[in-house]
Amino acid sequence: MADKATLESWSRSIGLQVRGGDQDGELVVASLDGGPSTLLRRAGNEGWELVHDRRTTAAALKQAWLAPTDDASPLEVVAALVKRIASTYPLVDAELATSGENVRLRFSAPIYDEGLSKQTFLLTLSSFRKAVEAYDTAAAARADDLTALAEFQAQADAVVRRQQEELSHAAAVQSTNGPTG
Repeated sequence: MADKATLESWSRSIGLQVRGGDQDGELVVASLDGGPSTLLRRAGNEGWELVHDRRTTAAALKQAWLAPTDDASPLEVVAALVKRIASTYPLVDAELATSGENVRLRFSAPIYDEGLSKQTFLLTLSSFRKAVEAYDTAAAARADDLTALAEFQAQADAVVRRQQEELSHAAAVQSTNGPTG
């Protein structure tokens, strides 16, 4: 069975920051650049669990993810995205849970004591962290897309307004000058 000190040492060996968690036996692993943190905690007698939680609200999710072309709700869009991301990384799972207006996004992955080596631990940890980073990348891309869409819509609205003003002006000029012909 791998102990906390060993996992801490292995995490530090690839340049990660490690500190104690809120509960006894927990470690919080993070990159030196301040990226997302990962909770490493004991999961029964057979291993450990990596967990990364994000908490938000349905309203914030709607603001960050709702696009006019979506056929699904923002919750459905994000739930499908995190499942798709998790499925591309070995052992990683992801879920989106709601309770009223509150939303929790959770990435998790098991680390089994049986056959655990430094390499298997670091591969699982790396895969897990890449899944969380992939979500952050997708969220940033979505924000950029929605910003570009809003800018395009504002430009299109301005063109329509200008054309309507020009038509109104032309109609006013024609009515004061009388019909031509």
